[in-house]
Amino acid sequence: MALVYARALTGPLAWSMTGVMIAASVAMLEGQDPLPWVIWVVPLVYALSTSWTIYDLRRTPAELVLDGPRGGVRSAWDAAGRKNPLVLRPVFSPRRTAYGLDVPIGRTLHAFSPDDWPHFDRLEAAAFAAAEEAETERRARAAV
Repeated sequence: MALVYARALTGPLAWSMTGVMIAASVAMLEGQDPLPWVIWVVPLVYALSTSWTIYDLRRTPAELVLDGPRGGVRSAWDAAGRKNPLVLRPVFSPRRTAYGLDVPIGRTLHAFSPDDWPHFDRLEAAAFAAAEEAETERRARAAV
């Protein structure tokens, strides 16, 4: 978990600290003491970067679990941490888009991009198969 968090934190922290260092350099060039300003701003920037990183890890899909007609998605945060039980919900008809694949699972629409998934063709085939199985199950229940 710590490694996933540390790697995800480097980007936001680097961008935000660049702004802090530029502002501190400008303050020094103007003859002002940048130390009090930096002492207050650096912890704030670190807190904001940490918040953004946690938010981003919680919304980034890392694992798609399909079990017959049901499926669920674990975020990068969940997949890297403890394995909590995943609630599996019905998979509905996936849709190909210009950016990849949209898969409605339960009431949530999950977007998967080929850039983020090395075996995207297998993911796509599995999503369509799960949706077909879910549709067959729904029709069987409706016929009873």
